[in-house]
Amino acid sequence: MLIETSGLADISPILQTFSTDRALGLSSPSRWCSLVDAVSGLKNLDKAPEARKQAILADRLVVSKSDLSDIKTVKR
Repeated sequence: MLIETSGLADISPILQTFSTDRALGLSSPSRWCSLVDAVSGLKNLDKAPEARKQAILADRLVVSKSDLSDIKTVKR
């Protein structure tokens, strides 16, 4: 299952719904993946608590737009 949020979103309510709402008939997700923009990702992590929470809760981080960013930022 794929759940997409638009931009920076607090994923805590989504996690809470999966873990408590039996009416959905869904099990809790076993893995979380979060997309990080290579161009503005570090700035977002510094300024937006939602971005930090998404990164902290993710099992994997996927970096996008690495072709548009300088190599020093991507390797950081």
